[in-house]
Amino acid sequence: LLILSQATVCLLVGRAIGAASALAIKFHGEYIGLLSLDFPYPNNSNIYWMGVLREHHGKGFGKRLIKEACFLSVKKGCSSITVERFGQSIL
Repeated sequence: LLILSQATVCLLVGRAIGAASALAIKFHGEYIGLLSLDFPYPNNSNIYWMGVLREHHGKGFGKRLIKEACFLSVKKGCSSITVERFGQSIL
């Protein structure tokens, strides 16, 4: 998607295993999405929370955040990723 090539994913906080990282996606200078990634065990990462502003749903920004979380997890040596889900998705 052309729109996705204009987006930037930023690592807001990066720490060692056992701590969390936050990935944010920025589009036209505005933060429009966030993903919280924990590393509870040496070989596992956990997506704890993720959200994209409603007006940017369906444009691939959430997929981009997930892809970056997977890349970061592999880079840190994780062999599995878990996802926590609370409540219902608001579309």
